[in-house]
Amino acid sequence: PYFTGLLIHDHFGLFFRLGLSLLLVLVVSLTVLTGIPDHEDGPDFYTLLIGSTVGMLLATSANHLLMVFLAVEMMSVPSYAMVGFLKGKRQASEAALKYVVYGAGAAGVMLYGISLLMGLFGTGDISQLGERFAFLMEDQTFGLRSATSITVVLGVLMVLVGLAFKLSLVPFHFWCPDAFEGAAAEVGGFLSVASKAAAFALLVRFGLSFAGGTEVQREFCLFLGLALGVIAAVSMTLGNLAAYTQQNLKRLLAYSTIAHAGYMVLAVSALLV
Repeated sequence: PYFTGLLIHDHFGLFFRLGLSLLLVLVVSLTVLTGIPDHEDGPDFYTLLIGSTVGMLLATSANHLLMVFLAVEMMSVPSYAMVGFLKGKRQASEAALKYVVYGAGAAGVMLYGISLLMGLFGTGDISQLGERFAFLMEDQTFGLRSATSITVVLGVLMVLVGLAFKLSLVPFHFWCPDAFEGAAAEVGGFLSVASKAAAFALLVRFGLSFAGGTEVQREFCLFLGLALGVIAAVSMTLGNLAAYTQQNLKRLLAYSTIAHAGYMVLAVSALLV
């Protein structure tokens, strides 16, 4: 652990950080070849690009709920500006506005869920969430009749709203086709791979934090895994079906990323169940 446990260094995080760093080099190379951005806007664009990547690198190593929120916001805010970076293009401005509105709403819900979990457990350390949950439940079985269980489920689902927004899972996918259509192709490619990889790493860390040897932890992980499985199945189905009717290549690829996000989350569901 680093910075009093806010970040953690392990092979899992190292794998994702290496991939994100290589992707950053690839995107910068593509932008240099295509000339987007131009010489005048280059410093601004690359500052936003690197800033967003730093947030993603933090997300892959986050070990505290507040660091989770900080990392998600740090990789989201520069993305809003990059989507609308093609100045004078109406579609880009509209896409950036939709992205900002959806992002602000998802961030607010996520922060409220974090406050619920930290208030209930008395800690934001991700590695201790499962232990605190088992301690609070004592000998009780997991069920929606318990006030503690309801609060935990509500808090976890609210945190998952923020992660589902970054993964563009159904029903938090509405921003994705518009943002990809309005943004430059390089930005769309960066968002479709990098932001989803960072959010996927966060989802794995957050989901596995509740795993443990007690019966109540196994029951909760089963509930969480089944819920993620349903969301993944709906995302795969809608993403693939909606892609058939698209006339714009960027929108088609956007729905493809929605479906692929469902494939990724399905693996997390199997891991928890």
